[in-house]
Amino acid sequence: MRRFGEASLPVLRRLGDDLTVAMELGLLGNSALATGDIDRARALTEESLEVARRAGDLMTETYALFTSGMMLAWSGELDEGERLLEESVRGARQLGNVRSVGNWLRALGGIALARGDYARARLIFEESLDIHRTLGDTWGISRSLSRLALVLLEAHDLEASRRLLAESLAIEREVGDRPGQLFNLEALAGVAGAEGHRVRAARLYACASVLRESVGSHAVEVGWHDHELHAARLRSVLGEEAFAEAWEQGRAMTLAESLDYALEEAADVENA
Repeated sequence: MRRFGEASLPVLRRLGDDLTVAMELGLLGNSALATGDIDRARALTEESLEVARRAGDLMTETYALFTSGMMLAWSGELDEGERLLEESVRGARQLGNVRSVGNWLRALGGIALARGDYARARLIFEESLDIHRTLGDTWGISRSLSRLALVLLEAHDLEASRRLLAESLAIEREVGDRPGQLFNLEALAGVAGAEGHRVRAARLYACASVLRESVGSHAVEVGWHDHELHAARLRSVLGEEAFAEAWEQGRAMTLAESLDYALEEAADVENA
């Protein structure tokens, strides 16, 4: 899909090119959502869905449903967001767009996570992972692994959660996907904290905080690990002095050192 840019929208509207207008509005809405501009994201995605439905093109409509559903879910309107996302997945299945099915299922799984429905979240993420493994889609595999790992973390299957996160992070490291690296560092910090390795957890959250500064503070997803809440709990348990020392150590690491530290074997974790 060629990007035309917001400045071209008036021209595209005059030409009556509803398909391109709808897609461009959806892409702009996604960009606004990524920067935390919810009001703008809502306006753009709602118009995108309206134009797409008027155009009567199922592929364009399914994408508009997805972007609208993501915006609603991210802003806390889980029921309506879920309804639109389910409709988008049905459309993608009808079109045979298997990759989109795998990607968009993760959004539905995030809503299940946010609700605490871990059984449903697990089924959804497992289906997404199976799809991406069949396609050989390493990016999709990595993202589905990390989401499934969150379900296992909530179930206190910490060894399995850490294993999936390590597999995901190794992929993200190879492809250089910084948002993916960020999410995995934060989730691995959560696993370390749940295992009682609080200093290690604080260091990992600190490593992630450096990366978050470059990725952007709004790099979050529905149902994702609440890094701020867990870091605050660690501060309370460790005490200000011990937490500050661990935090300084984590922030002093380079990105490569942070990833090495996060990927240490379980035997090394015990000595952290």
